[in-house]
Amino acid sequence: MEYLTSIRIPRPNETFFGVPAGVFIRQGARVQIDGKVKARLHHVTDFKQFSGNVEQQSGYYFPFIVTEPGKKMELITNGKVQWTDVDFDPKIILRVKQGSTFELKVDGRTVARLDFSQARFDEPKGDSKMNVPFFDTGVCGINITGHIGTLNKDSKADEAAVVFDGALPIGARLVSLTVIPSADAEGGTSVTVGDGVNEKAYADAATITAGEVAVEDTKLKELTSGKVTVKLGAALTAGTVDIFATIIRLAV
Repeated sequence: MEYLTSIRIPRPNETFFGVPAGVFIRQGARVQIDGKVKARLHHVTDFKQFSGNVEQQSGYYFPFIVTEPGKKMELITNGKVQWTDVDFDPKIILRVKQGSTFELKVDGRTVARLDFSQARFDEPKGDSKMNVPFFDTGVCGINITGHIGTLNKDSKADEAAVVFDGALPIGARLVSLTVIPSADAEGGTSVTVGDGVNEKAYADAATITAGEVAVEDTKLKELTSGKVTVKLGAALTAGTVDIFATIIRLAV
């Protein structure tokens, strides 16, 4: 996989507005040549240096460094010009959401397109959820449950499948999928879960009901790809849908 060279992801100790980059993103973040951002973003609060607007002081932020210099910059956010004719500064930090898109231009030429549809967004601190990924898959014969990802109204999963790359450990077998809509979830109607090749590999239009848990038996399907794709039958207009997987390793 090729990655953008016109921008660089900062080291955890590099500062943006006096805050280390590691506060915003987990180490290992990268941007593919097609603009897909592969990163895990931490929820940040009280980031007063970013904006005088209180509403802009909490959320998710993505820092990066432009490696192609120039004189003037322009930023297009979700298809609309956000700012233009700004003096060049290589250190950029963006406030982002699931599905946000950005285009950064330097002296009229596009140096980066960023698409956050595949980024992972950590739950805000203090949230009651304890969604952990797989951390130990080496014990044979013991079921292990891990969190695949969360969908919300900004995920736009009814328009295109949301991809959670590397969410499942290759070599194990999939026992079941658990779908948990929040009590305030609206829309959604159904969820289809695939493996990146077959869009219905793990679940085919499983019904979503707010506040009710749905479990799909996946019949010990062998995991040959860590990729998981999730598509909703209709737009999620409120609340969240969490996807969990239970796996088992049958051979050492």
